[in-house]
Amino acid sequence: MASSSRRREFVPPPPPRFAKVIVDPKSDILRIPASFRRRYGQTLPGRVLLKVPNGSGLEVELVQSDGETLIQKGWREFKERFSIGFGYFLMFEYNGESQFDVVIFDTTASEIEYPPLDDDDDCDETIEPRRKSVRRMLDT
Repeated sequence: MASSSRRREFVPPPPPRFAKVIVDPKSDILRIPASFRRRYGQTLPGRVLLKVPNGSGLEVELVQSDGETLIQKGWREFKERFSIGFGYFLMFEYNGESQFDVVIFDTTASEIEYPPLDDDDDCDETIEPRRKSVRRMLDT
């Protein structure tokens, strides 16, 4: 009787993620969800880079307060730089090394596409967003 042995390929677990809907665009803090904090909070550093798909980003400070983890110093600047407003949906993916990759969706549920960075770009300026077309999203 022949036995069949199947190799199982190792599939790494997906990176830790959480999502937030912006309901108070004037707030200078963003609360990291409690379930994410309980699971990964011990490994989060005091400062992290929030990076959008075009490679631009901003370093922010994580603060522990009353059992919560907050994105605080730098959050307002991040919102302003990337024109984040009421009803925007943000997906945060933690790479485990002091960086969250952030994908930003507008109120029409379209991913915001920020232009590629040039060497001459001043990182302190607001980056004008463009909606990523549905056709282009399906093609990628």
